[in-house]
Amino acid sequence: MLAAGSALGRAGHWKGCVDYISKNENSLEELGQAFFAAMLNACYICGEYEVVLDLFYNLRHNFESGGGDWQWEGEYARYHPLCSDIILRTIGLGLVDKDVNQGFASGATSLFHQITEEGGRISMEAIRGVLYACKNDADFEKALQVLKKLESYEIAESEWIVVDEDTFNFLRQNSGLTSSTRTKGIINDEIIATIMDTCNAAGEYGLAIVILRMARLTERNNVFILDHCNHNSMVESLMNWQPQLGQNEALLHSTITALSGLQCYQDVHDLLSFTKDEDYLSKDIKGLDVTNMNTLWYETYRNMDRLIYAADCLKRTKQNVSREDKYNLSLATALMLRCAIHSGQVNGGLEVARTVIPTFNRTSVTGNTVREKMKSLFGFNDKDIDSDDQFWMLSDDLYAGKLTAYRVKYGVDSALDYYFSSIDSPNSPKYSNHGWFKTVNVVLEMLIEKGDVEKAFIFYERMNPTDRGPGTYVAIANAYKDLEQYDKIGKVYMEAKKASLLSEKLCLCAMEAIVRGTHQGKIKILRSIVNDISDVKGVKPGKWIVDHYWIIKRCLGFHYARLLMWWNDPNETKSLEYRLAVQHIEHQKIQSLQIETDALRCIIKLAEDQRLDVGESSDPLHPPSRVFDSLIILSTSHCHDNTQLLLEGLRYLLKTQSASLGVQFLDHIETNQVIVDDKVSDLARTVANCQIDSTVMN
Repeated sequence: MLAAGSALGRAGHWKGCVDYISKNENSLEELGQAFFAAMLNACYICGEYEVVLDLFYNLRHNFESGGGDWQWEGEYARYHPLCSDIILRTIGLGLVDKDVNQGFASGATSLFHQITEEGGRISMEAIRGVLYACKNDADFEKALQVLKKLESYEIAESEWIVVDEDTFNFLRQNSGLTSSTRTKGIINDEIIATIMDTCNAAGEYGLAIVILRMARLTERNNVFILDHCNHNSMVESLMNWQPQLGQNEALLHSTITALSGLQCYQDVHDLLSFTKDEDYLSKDIKGLDVTNMNTLWYETYRNMDRLIYAADCLKRTKQNVSREDKYNLSLATALMLRCAIHSGQVNGGLEVARTVIPTFNRTSVTGNTVREKMKSLFGFNDKDIDSDDQFWMLSDDLYAGKLTAYRVKYGVDSALDYYFSSIDSPNSPKYSNHGWFKTVNVVLEMLIEKGDVEKAFIFYERMNPTDRGPGTYVAIANAYKDLEQYDKIGKVYMEAKKASLLSEKLCLCAMEAIVRGTHQGKIKILRSIVNDISDVKGVKPGKWIVDHYWIIKRCLGFHYARLLMWWNDPNETKSLEYRLAVQHIEHQKIQSLQIETDALRCIIKLAEDQRLDVGESSDPLHPPSRVFDSLIILSTSHCHDNTQLLLEGLRYLLKTQSASLGVQFLDHIETNQVIVDDKVSDLARTVANCQIDSTVMN
């Protein structure tokens, strides 16, 4: 029957098959799935992919309504193997040239897993079809699931078999389809390129590079960790591990897309230099800033590369890992995860961790088997630890890193669920003897972020005092501040002071609580807090107040800020604040520090104040010159919130008829191609021409 379907397809008689099925749906139950598979095969051979999908999705209820599996030639499966395979092939071929999300990924991967779990047969074209569906839907998670199945197929025995598309391979007479003759080498360049494209489509560019780096596309020589060389560039590393990258167009394109997404344009240039002529090279990266360096990603990749290499060496040498080595490797994995989170590539970091940890978690029976090599590669010192079967909980750094990664990837609720579900593990923070400073503080932050402040307060009270740090007290104090429970902030402050863990953030929070609370003698208490933090910082109280004036003003208000500065005469406060703003700006310029926006705002706001004690235009404090200087700084800060401040400063220059300054400002934004609001550029032209428009002034 299947042979008849193939013959009809080759003869181009697919329409007759469709007409017969549509007029004789009941015959499907009589003739069974072999007949249905034959009809689908005829349509598939003719390239009528949409017809194949329509037939399958419209008529499959005939087989599913019975509620049981269908028996064919002594085996059981929900669908005939050829039927399932044709559907997956069709999905892939039907999506090759389509950019629109078709929503096939979920159904295709579900059918793929069904085939593998039932020990069925599947062709490479069907596997490609599944991956094309994932790519079309940008579903990198499902693509990774398929990749893991393919990897397990290549390294171990499995009940399911990859075969070619010949109809004979889907018949019961499959005595020749043993594990020794089944299709091997199924993870090829095309498979990896498709999975990388899926990651790129989802914006997971770092994960795409990770997939390329870890792909076993070439045989690797037996080398030792000490022989690992630090490559000068990421491209050098990738070309070393995947030399076929320069010969495969699809793989090359996928890699270039990933590198471009990571803004590693110099690496794009380097990669193309291996494979393209100069004309193509200059055209392909025209307009890209090759000087741009994504330092966060480079650091992430460097740590990923070393971990993957270490795991690869351990696999090939088949050496067990001692407890000390496990601990060191857990720290290295934690460092990689932190870098991945900071570079915005958390999925890539988790994928590397999940891949290398099973290798790192081997138990040593002979002690220090690879300690010296690990120390040389990662630069760690010896540290005695207790044995631990749960690698993720082997160190505080790694467990906190995993929680943070889950927080970014899955959200706070899922991360907290994971923590509290694993809390009863024998080596969890609940029972372990070693410190869990980072872990418990991450949990506290998540509880507060979730808004579950009552549980956060209970968690804080039950924390081991040695697990509290400056950030712990700041987090809990801010939670009390949000609830306007200012009296409790004082208790937190005193606990931090007793533990010698005061910080500027906590002191400012405590000062704000004093101002907003009902305390008596507020200034006296504020000065006491200033004395405490000044002692910690090793500076005089007056200097600390001057250095932090603008943040103090934001937190406490101008009234308490001026009293702390000993500005008691109301007639002098404006002039004194203006001079302080100028002093801070000049200091920050000399030190190449970011200029305080509040200082710039102060100069623009106070420029018109008649009480300013400044001289004529030659005076360095002369308001028009200072306002112009502030406008230049504000215009180059790339902050859209500065528009109103820019307009206010320009109105002052217009009022003072400072045409020359208006010309200089216009020249600045045009010469340096500074992007400003149209209202700003229009008003700057008006200032340059000194055309006072009453509507502008208003």
